[in-house]
Amino acid sequence: MTPAHERVEPTITLRETLCRVALEGLARAVLVLVACMIMSAATGYDLRLSFQAAVLAFSLLGAIALERGLKAERSRTYAQAANFYAVALTNYFICYASIVAGDLAGTLGGH
Repeated sequence: MTPAHERVEPTITLRETLCRVALEGLARAVLVLVACMIMSAATGYDLRLSFQAAVLAFSLLGAIALERGLKAERSRTYAQAANFYAVALTNYFICYASIVAGDLAGTLGGH
């Protein structure tokens, strides 16, 4: 029996964690897509090239985070591994958003 004055910290559920990752990924993806549009407008290059560069960059960052998460899991630091997995998911979310935006830009651009 626990004393009445002792507080029990609530645990974060998987659903809450995935919701946080999705919201953070959405916010960052919007920032990246806006940055791609600004870069494309400033340089005069095709918008799809900016989106392709974002796909390449964030897929590499996601792969690095995933590798570090696996390494942390092998060394039994599970909290650190979970953080790296969340970062990998966020980077892959940005990657997929850039792919969809690039396809949409190609469709709307008539190419």
